[in-house]
Amino acid sequence: MNIALPLGGDPPHCPFPVDESGYHYIPIDNSAWFEANKVEHAKHCFIDTKAGIGWAYGKGIWPPVAMGPLGSISCYVHINRSKKGYELSSDNWETLKRSIYMDYKNFFEDPVPGNYLRGHNIKIIQEAKEWAYSPHRSKEQIEDMFSHYIRSQSMKYPEEFNIFKTSNHDWLFYTEKNGDTRYYCLPIDKEYYLVIRFLHQDWLSGFRHYWQEHANKTEQKIMESVQLISPDTLHCDYIPAHQ
Repeated sequence: MNIALPLGGDPPHCPFPVDESGYHYIPIDNSAWFEANKVEHAKHCFIDTKAGIGWAYGKGIWPPVAMGPLGSISCYVHINRSKKGYELSSDNWETLKRSIYMDYKNFFEDPVPGNYLRGHNIKIIQEAKEWAYSPHRSKEQIEDMFSHYIRSQSMKYPEEFNIFKTSNHDWLFYTEKNGDTRYYCLPIDKEYYLVIRFLHQDWLSGFRHYWQEHANKTEQKIMESVQLISPDTLHCDYIPAHQ
């Protein structure tokens, strides 16, 4: 399965190959191409489709605050690969849930620390042992303090997943970072799934109520507009890469 993109533009500035008709496409059925072009950022391994948008909410005339945006929302489109051994299908959400969960768990529990908090939870376990232990505390007190430190300092894994339904597709939805980073996931192959990620950001604290409702509605409209169509039936509407 290949994913065609209505990108067009200047071929030197597009990272994706061009087919015989002059259209950019993402050859996700080519594992070697995926390996050569994948992006590994924190706990995610994906192809960046270079499709996305973002905008900021300004203050207008009111409220009378300093110059600059109050907040922003951005949208990114990725193609992620599931973990080895997790074969995806559109009617089995549990496999996709487990694959996503294990991505987070393996990253934060990596015995070799690295960037973006890799191995953070292993470090926290050691810190918790040192913080909780005292020869003057009972075993129950040590265990209670240890558990409290783990709960308060560890990075959390996504455990609450929901099915978000649109008129075109059902998506697996989850959030992180207090709900400000929001993921919509859709299997497109037994090994790959489409991810649409929204990021809501405060630029000026205390004014989120001026823009959050509109940002939520905009996010829903974008998701309602997404429809996957076989590229073979839609080439006539795409812009050839050489134009």
